[in-house]
Amino acid sequence: MNINHNKTYLKADIEAVITSYNQGPMILEAVQSVCNQTFLPKRIIIVDDGSTDKYSLDVLNSIKNNSDFPVPVTIHFQENKGVSAARNTGINKTQSSMVLVLDGDDKLEAGYIENVSRLLCDNPQMVIASSWMRTFGVLDAVVRPAGGKLVSFLSHNCCPATHILRRKIFEQCGGYDESMRSGFEDWDFFLNMLETIPEACIGIVEKPLINYRTAPSSANIKSMDKRLELMRYIIEKHNSSYVNNVTNVLLDIESVSDSRLLGWENEMIHTIKNHQELSESANDFIKNPSYGDGGMASAVRIASIDMDKSETKQLETERLILRRWRETDAESLYEYAKSPEVGPVAGWPAHTSIENSREIIRTVFAADETYAVCLKENNIAIGCAAITVGAESNLKLPETEGEIGYWIGVPFWGQGLIPEAVRELIRRGFEELHLQKLWCGYFEGNTKSRRVQEKCGFIYHHTNKDMHWELMDDIRTEHVTCLTREEWEKNSREEVIDQ
Repeated sequence: MNINHNKTYLKADIEAVITSYNQGPMILEAVQSVCNQTFLPKRIIIVDDGSTDKYSLDVLNSIKNNSDFPVPVTIHFQENKGVSAARNTGINKTQSSMVLVLDGDDKLEAGYIENVSRLLCDNPQMVIASSWMRTFGVLDAVVRPAGGKLVSFLSHNCCPATHILRRKIFEQCGGYDESMRSGFEDWDFFLNMLETIPEACIGIVEKPLINYRTAPSSANIKSMDKRLELMRYIIEKHNSSYVNNVTNVLLDIESVSDSRLLGWENEMIHTIKNHQELSESANDFIKNPSYGDGGMASAVRIASIDMDKSETKQLETERLILRRWRETDAESLYEYAKSPEVGPVAGWPAHTSIENSREIIRTVFAADETYAVCLKENNIAIGCAAITVGAESNLKLPETEGEIGYWIGVPFWGQGLIPEAVRELIRRGFEELHLQKLWCGYFEGNTKSRRVQEKCGFIYHHTNKDMHWELMDDIRTEHVTCLTREEWEKNSREEVIDQ
């Protein structure tokens, strides 16, 4: 058993109550976490709320018969009455001025009792204290409840169920409401404690000292199905507190609502900016936003982002469509980008899987002015063409200049499709992006790429010898070509005369 016996007993008067119901080995983990505290409680009281699982009962009996714990451990078995009744039973059996309340499926960091009890000892008006939580199981996160006075708790619960309380105030408030068996009993209890004495408060240590187990079928998750019903019960029960603080309560609820709406809005904007598909519910929200709660304003902001992105518009040539990449293009991208004849000669590794291609779409191809090259007849991506402006380019250009890159799948070589796409990008670069120069490059031996640039009017400018190419981790020679706005305009005029 992993228990450290070199402990210092807490000078303050404290006992621990742990509740249990069909929790198997988890109850032993909870007990061990209390026994490993830097400051130990005087006693641990386990209240089993009518467990029926044989394994759970065997674990409890093994704890009962174990004399290796550094503090006395007693177990009380009762018929199933709910967690509120189990907590009341355990707390009523204590004799200390402070009581630690812990659920049997959670655990504590070693410094919990030392840090949390210190808050209570230092503040006479503090009726309960706890800490932040680190969740484990299906969710790995740090949850940061803030504590506070009565007003803070009227809009939402601000304290974990695991806490240390003043037993005297527990007696005055009447304990947990044993009729509440569907959840929120801890929130109701905290309100009871805060209503007991003037200026009462609940303190929080700003460290994650509780390890809180999360699971889809947990009581906490299930209670959310009855959230409105349970809130109605709490509001009616604590009616005078709500009436006396109605303005602050409504503003607190609105603040929480605004924060959640903003979070969802930012997630949708992130999705749009990365050229990903919105969910059906998100699209429904844009088409039919809520009114009077900030929903319509949020929809306008989201639609404005979508409009901004549409400025990177779809381009068309005689045979091609150049459009933004979509995650649904991953399969066709992989089909052509997996070929060792395509990527390595252009300076990037062949794609290894559809998921690899999808990640490239989400990241590299999410950049502005990066287009899927598609045949008009089916709009399926067969290649890629892009303009990278300024410092984002491989050549680290000024902001008035851009670099064009391109490739196309092997089955489409020799059909003049990439020169057709590049000419359209040149037009966009000069006419719509107002660039002054466009650059291209090709590696030594890539004659196909060189011919594309020659066909599109690019003129040799310089050579970079023996350069390290990071994407392929090799040494290459790159030939760089350039096309100025003046040269392009001159070439365009001559083409019109020839026609």
